[in-house]
Amino acid sequence: MASLSARYQAGDWDAVWHEIRTTASSELVAADVDDVASATMQRARTQIDDLASRFVDLGLRSAGGIPVRTPPPPDVVGRLAVLERTTGQLPAALRALMTHVGGVSLMGDLPRLGLSYDAGKRPRTMPPGPPFADPLVISDVDYLEFEVREHLEEVALDASAPLLPFGFAPDELHKANISGGEHTISFSSHLPDPVITGIAGRLGITLVQYLRLSIAWGGLPGYSFAPHAAPKTLARLRADPAF
Repeated sequence: MASLSARYQAGDWDAVWHEIRTTASSELVAADVDDVASATMQRARTQIDDLASRFVDLGLRSAGGIPVRTPPPPDVVGRLAVLERTTGQLPAALRALMTHVGGVSLMGDLPRLGLSYDAGKRPRTMPPGPPFADPLVISDVDYLEFEVREHLEEVALDASAPLLPFGFAPDELHKANISGGEHTISFSSHLPDPVITGIAGRLGITLVQYLRLSIAWGGLPGYSFAPHAAPKTLARLRADPAF
C-alpha cells in the first residue's frame, strides 16, 4: 500500500488529511505524517504568497505596520527544536507551517475588500460573518518564542503556572480593531492537524481545514457565512486550495 506521503504527492490531498485526522496517532508513521505536513505547507506557501502580493497591489494598509509576509528565518528548524523542550512536540501541521510559511497578516484597511481597521466605522454586530471578514493572520516563530518566554518567566515565579494555548492569531474582533480574544492551538494536542479554538461559527475546525478555507475565500473566510455580502473584487482572489 502506498504511503500517505506518496498518495499526497499524487494529488490525493483531501483524502490523505482526512485519514490522518481520523486515524489514531499510534497507528500513524510519524515520519510519513511529517512528510505530508511539509509538502502541504510548501504548497500552501505558494498560494499564500500570491494572496499577500495581491492584497498589497490592491492597496492594503497593514494594521499597525505589521508586515504582510514574514518568511521563516534560516534557523527556524533549530529554534523550533529548542522551543519544543518547553512545549513538547508541536503538532506536525503547525511545525510545518512555521518552517515553510512563516508569518502572515492580511488585516488592515482595504476598502475594495470591505476591510477596516484604523479607518471606517466599527461593526456593531458580533462574528461570525460580515462585517467580520476574518482576514488570514498566522503567527510566526518569533511570536511563539515570545509566548514561551513569557511562560518561563511565570514559571520562575510559580512552578505550577500552566502553559497556555498558543495564540495562533487574533480573533475576528481584534482583526477589526475591537477588543477581543485569540484563535488558539493547544500545545497538548497530539493531533497532527490540530484544532483551532476560538473561530466563531467553526467549532472543531483544524489548521489545514482553516488554511484551505482561507484560500478558497481569497484570504477572507468570514465571507463564507454570507457569500452575497462579499465584495465583487473578492471573486478575483478566490482559488481552489492546491494543498
